[in-house]
Parts: sequence; structure tokens; C-alpha cells
Amino acid sequence: MSRAEKGRKHWCINFYWIRLKRRLQKGKCCIFTGAGVSAAILNLDPILTKDNAKTCVKTVGSWSGLLEAVAKEFFKTYGSSYISLEDIKDLLEFRNKIGEKISRHKILTKEEKDELNKALERAFETDYESLKTNLVKKFANDQEKHDLVSEIDVDIKLMSFVIKRICKELPSSDVGEDGIGFKLLGRVALNPWGQYDVVEQSTQIINELITRVNKFTTITKSGSAWERGSKACQQRLVELKNEIESCNPKEVEKLKFLQARYKELHTLFDQFSTATKDSPYAKDFATDFKSTLIGIVSTNENNLNGTFRRLTELALSQLKSNPHAPLSKTLNQLCEKNVLLTANYDTFLASALFRNVLDYTEDLSDIKQLDLIIPDDDKPDLGLHSRFVIHVHGLYYDKGHFVISEEEYKDTATIFLNFLKILIVQKKRSLVFVGVGEGGLTDWHMAYLFKDLAERKDADEHPIHYWIVLKGTPLPGPSEFSELETTEEEMRPTLDYFVRKVKIVEYGTSHDELSPYLDYVFELAKN
Repeated sequence: MSRAEKGRKHWCINFYWIRLKRRLQKGKCCIFTGAGVSAAILNLDPILTKDNAKTCVKTVGSWSGLLEAVAKEFFKTYGSSYISLEDIKDLLEFRNKIGEKISRHKILTKEEKDELNKALERAFETDYESLKTNLVKKFANDQEKHDLVSEIDVDIKLMSFVIKRICKELPSSDVGEDGIGFKLLGRVALNPWGQYDVVEQSTQIINELITRVNKFTTITKSGSAWERGSKACQQRLVELKNEIESCNPKEVEKLKFLQARYKELHTLFDQFSTATKDSPYAKDFATDFKSTLIGIVSTNENNLNGTFRRLTELALSQLKSNPHAPLSKTLNQLCEKNVLLTANYDTFLASALFRNVLDYTEDLSDIKQLDLIIPDDDKPDLGLHSRFVIHVHGLYYDKGHFVISEEEYKDTATIFLNFLKILIVQKKRSLVFVGVGEGGLTDWHMAYLFKDLAERKDADEHPIHYWIVLKGTPLPGPSEFSELETTEEEMRPTLDYFVRKVKIVEYGTSHDELSPYLDYVFELAKN
């Protein structure tokens, strides 16, 4: 029995599902993939810890997740090897963990939560103590609330020690609580990393960190790469040895991989130890280390973007796409006739599917080029689209066309709207959202696309679009379209259009069912 047949009984066949099958069969769809697809085609290094793997998966396709990973790489790259990964993790997760503690306490009123969060925002400032004292007095007669304030206060003091430790290891950081370095790291700790609504705030903090390092140090002294590279190798060897010792003998393939990696790095470390720093080999090797293993780059105040891009590459370097993943094969089949779009910044999809990447703002801005790749509804299809993955928000290594902040969303809105309107109105393509969450379906660009389409006179003639999701997922409501910045009454035509033109297709109760479900759809679409 094929994978497609195994789950067939669970899948709901309805009118919209049948229409989707027909659209796919005729090659009239644009498969629009999100972070869920990239996460499904990753081949994670087996020596990654669970925490690292979780961060890596969150990085894919998500600018907020990518910023969190870049921040982590900053501390690993520009701090000494004495900064523990545990300290970095605590620093970047501090605000989210405290936030969870506050939100879990249902006994707190909204006003009390706001007061607690206000005190937390000043955690590493001089006026924090007075704010905390006021809260202690206010909650004196409520033991549970009083205990919560005390517990958070202990967490803040512990984080203060962590910040001081990290300060000592970063170049030219002021350790004192009045020092710039301490305050900057305090902002790092109080930033809810990985959350979409703090993208600009996170970007600003990373830029400040990089600028500060660039201002006070040159990370290219002759001994720097050598010494830190040697420590990095040694630390990696210890980690590998522990992994090998804890490995189950039955996990033969994993054990072989770990042993091969251990041997490779042991040789590397021996070369570090035996070569003199003045030898030709040592000089070549130190240069190579700067550009590869630990990512040290020549930095100055004018090279902020270059440094940021390098950190991004380091964050993503832990990940490789898997061309043998079930979803890789399925997408190749589905997109043989249909166009493949993605809002992701990574290139894992193109690697897994052996395709080239296209940036729509650059490569498809010429209408003749666009018509070759995606012909009009009444024109013959040459099948050229099957060679490409089209990135609608740019690529992580291309700062010129990388849609990051709200400002860049607005700057590229006209081009984005025109591109997708051509696909929908002129080329009559249905958008099929796969691995796209609610946020991706209603972000700034998509919200204004639906608004713009709703206002057209030919709105009723537009094709139906499909959102492939888990069972029980509802369509987004008015609150999810807050990016439109209009009243609910003004939003009504957009919401009506969205409900009429976007149909849910449910595939199962687990993400694991997505690939066999799409296999099943493909088999039906062939007939």
C-alpha cells in the first residue's frame, strides 16, 4: 500500500477539494509555500542538540526566527569561547520565559500584568527597585501575587550576573551597571526574540551590537583566529566525544557519522597544535578559519550589512535541505505543471528540488521575462517555470531585495501587488498556500493584496484560492487583518472577498500527513 493510500480514509473530499484537483491537473495553480515546507525538507545534522535544532527550524522562512539565530551567532562569534552556550540561551530566552510566567497567572488583572511588565521593562535600570517595591506593597495581602513578584525579582538578579559574565568576554563592553555594554545587553535580555511584532526592535539591537564591536575592535589580529579556532575545535571534540559515548550501539549510521566527524576534527586540532604560527600552512589555515569555521570577518562601521549577512550565513549553515525528503518529491511532481512561489528567505527549497532561485522584484520585473516563465491563461505553457523557485520576499543574502521591516514591506508593496495581481487577474492562477500559517496568510503584503483585489470591478471573476491546513483550522477573522489599519466596517469588503475567494482544504490532524495527502492529490490530478 502506498503512502498516499494509507491516509486516504482520513481525508475530507468536498466540492473545493475537487476543484483544486482540477486546477492542479490543468497547471492553473501557483503553489505558495511557507516556513512549514522548508522545515519539512531539512536534513538536520544529528549532532545538533534539541535546542539548536528547534532554533534552526524556527529560523527557516521566518525573519523573526532568523534574527534570534543571528543574535545567537553574534555572541558565539564575537565573544570568546568562554561564553557558555547556556548563558547565550538564557540571555535570548529571558523575556519570553518571564512573559510566560506572567501570562500563566490568571489571577492577575490586565492592569496588574501591565504594571508587572512595566517594572520588567526597567529591570536593568536604576528605577527598577522603586517599581518593584510598589508592586510588593500592592500585593502584600495576596500571597500568590507577592510570590510571583519575588520569583521574577530573583530571575532578574540571576540574569544580571549572566549579563556581567558575557560583558567580560565581549570586546570593550562596560561591565558596570551604568556602562553602555551592560545596558545594551540588558535590552537584549528584555527583547522577546523570535516574535514577529518585535522584528524592527530586534534588528536595531543586533545592529547596535555589531556597530559597538566594529567601533572598538578589529577582529582580525594575527593570533585571534588561531587561538579561538583552536578552542572551537577542542570544544567541538568534547561535544562529539560525549555524543559518541552516549550513542546507542544500535544507531549504527549515527555512530559512524559521529566517529567520522570526530576523526576529521581531531586531525584539524592536531594541525593547530603542532604547526607554528609563522609557517605558511598556519597562515593559510588561519585565513581559512576567518572565512569559514568561526566566521570572523574584517569589520568596520561601514560594513554593517556585510557582517550581518555573514552572521546570517553562519546561522543557516547548520542546516541542509534533503532532496530525499517525502515532501521534496511531492512538490516536484505538483509543480511540474504548476508554478512554485515562496515567501521564505532561505534557499533550501531550491536545493532540495534542484532548481534555481528567482527574485520576482529583479528577475521578473520585465514583463516579457515573466510571460516566458508564467504565460497568460490563453497562451501555451513552455514549462520553464519547472526550473525555478520564485521568492516573493527576496533572499537572505540579497540585501537589496530583502523584505524585512515594515518600511521595506511598504516600499515593495506596489511591486508585490502588481506581481500577484498579474498572476491572479491576467494569468488566472489560483494561489495554493502550503505550510503557510495564519500570519503568512494575512501579513502586510497579503492583506493589501486581498484589499486591492476586493476593490476591482472584475472581483467575481477571480479564481478561487486554497489554504491547505490541519483539520479544525478556521479562516482568519478581522483581528488578523489589523495590518490594514482601518475600521472593521471599512474592512468588510476585504473580509467578504477573502471568505469568498479563499477556501480551506483540510489534510489531517498531524503535519506528518501533509506529504502523503499531497501525493494522493497528485495521483488524482494525473487522471
